[in-house]
Amino acid sequence: MLDRLYPLLTLCTLRSLLPAAVTCVFLAATVPHAFAQADTTRTGTDGITLTGVVLDRSTGTPLPGAHVFIAQSMRGTTSDVRGRFELTGIRTGAKRLYASMLGYEPTSIDLFLRRDTTYTFALRLQPRVIESPGVVVEAERDPDWYKRLRRFEKLFLGSSEWAEECTIQNPEVLRFESRWWGKFTAKAVEPLIIENRALGYRIKYFLQDFEASGGVIRWDGEPLFAPLTASSIEEANRWKTNRRRAYFGSFRHFLRALLNDRLEQEAFIIYRIPRAGMYHSLHRADRLQADREDILSVNGDDVAELDFNGRLEVIYRGEPESPKYRHWSREDRRPADVQTSQVKLNDPPVRVDRNGKIVEPYGATVYQYFAFERLAELIPLDYLPDAEPAMVGIDAVDDVRFQPIPPPTLEQLQTGRSP
Repeated sequence: MLDRLYPLLTLCTLRSLLPAAVTCVFLAATVPHAFAQADTTRTGTDGITLTGVVLDRSTGTPLPGAHVFIAQSMRGTTSDVRGRFELTGIRTGAKRLYASMLGYEPTSIDLFLRRDTTYTFALRLQPRVIESPGVVVEAERDPDWYKRLRRFEKLFLGSSEWAEECTIQNPEVLRFESRWWGKFTAKAVEPLIIENRALGYRIKYFLQDFEASGGVIRWDGEPLFAPLTASSIEEANRWKTNRRRAYFGSFRHFLRALLNDRLEQEAFIIYRIPRAGMYHSLHRADRLQADREDILSVNGDDVAELDFNGRLEVIYRGEPESPKYRHWSREDRRPADVQTSQVKLNDPPVRVDRNGKIVEPYGATVYQYFAFERLAELIPLDYLPDAEPAMVGIDAVDDVRFQPIPPPTLEQLQTGRSP
C-alpha cells in the first residue's frame, strides 16, 4: 500500500502526466520560513522538546489560539493566551514545524533534529486579506458546486477502496473555480476536517492550493492527525490492520528496509533502469537487478545517501495490487500478485534519514503503485507498526477505555486472515 508519499520537510505536490504515471515531487515550502532557533543545553531521554511563541509579523503581538504542529504527525497544540506553545516527545530526524491561524498566512520551519534537547522558535505570521466571502450556506450553493465537490473528492481523497470511507466533514469551507479550458482549482478558507473510517483518523488538513489542469494534479498543504475512538474491539482491530497495510509496501517502508539491509526479509526486489529516459515505453528498457550497495551508502551518521541514475523499479511481494489500481492505471489486465512502483531521483544523490524520509525538498519522484493512493491512505510520519495502543470506548471524548489488541503479522496481511 502507498504510504501517501509525504515528503519530509516539504509540501506535497502530486503531478500526473497520465493516470498510470502519477508522480509525487518533494517541493520546498512556498511560504516564508519562520526563524529563530536557540538550542538550550538541557538534554534528556524523553525525546526532543520544541517551544516558542507565535507572533503577528507586522506588530509583534502574541497570537493566542494558533495551530502549531509537526506536519503529518499527531504532535500538535494551540498557542496559549501569551502566544506560547510547547511540543514534547518529538523524535529525531527530518521534521517540518508548521503554524497556521485564520486571517494569517501560514509559516513553517524545516528541521533536521539530531539529538534530544530543547529548541526554541519565534513563529511570525503575516496577516492576509481574505478575498473570498465567509462560509457559503447550503441554500446559496448551486448544482455545479456539488458537482465540483464530487470531482475534488475523487482527485484529493483518491480512487482506492478506502477513499470510499473518507468524508470531508466541512465541505462548505471549499471554494471552487473552473475555466473553460479545463483548469480546476480549489481553496479552503478554513482547515478541512476529514474523517477516515478506514484507518481510524480524524485529519485537520491545512490546504493552501489545489489545481487540476489537463492531466496534471497538484496540491499544497499539511495535515495534523488525531485518532478516532473505536466503538468496538472489532473496529479497533480493523483500523490497526488497515494502518499496517497502509504502511507495508509503502515508500517509507521500502526506504526503512533499504536502510536496515532487510529488503529480502521485507519482501522487496529492486531493479535499476539506467537508460529509462531513452524509451517511450519502459517495458523495452533494460532492467538490472540491484543490491543495496549499488544505490545506498551509509556514512555512520543519522543520514545515508541514495544515489542512482535513471529509474529504480521497486517490486513489493507482500501484497497483491488492489483491483481498483487496474482501473486507475487504465490497464486491461487482471490485478498482479505484486505491487510495482518506480522511483526517480531528481538531483542525485539525496539523503535519507534513519526514519526512512528523504531530506532534500526536490528529492525524488515516484510512479505507479507508490503514487496510486492519495489522502485515503495517508498515515502519520511517525507511525510505527506495533507501537500504538488501540482506543476503544463508548464515547470518543468522555469515556475512552484502552484495550491492547495484538497486531496482525505480515503473513496474516498477505493471506487476508485476521489476527
